[in-house]
Amino acid sequence: MELSKDFGDYYYSLIPKYKNAQKQKYNAHVTIVREFEQKSHLFSYQLCKNFEFSIDYDPTIWYAYPYFFLECFSPQIEQLRADYGLRPYRINDCYHITVGNTK
Repeated sequence: MELSKDFGDYYYSLIPKYKNAQKQKYNAHVTIVREFEQKSHLFSYQLCKNFEFSIDYDPTIWYAYPYFFLECFSPQIEQLRADYGLRPYRINDCYHITVGNTK
């Protein structure tokens, strides 16, 4: 689920310069399913493009090498993943919006 360029740019601008962050290759987004996670040929990225999602996010910028990110939550994404036999979250207990990296 792609977010506006302004959203990603704003949070990227808050990362201190001494952290040597770079912008992401793609606009800020929430990854719903990674290709390696697909357990079913029934999953369709087209479904995601036509599905309405809402997200709540924590504006705190976190860092876990090599990414700077915001934690976010969405009951719709959680349900979609469950419908396709996936764990509710890929990592930890939330989704994330990557806003920069140190690659």
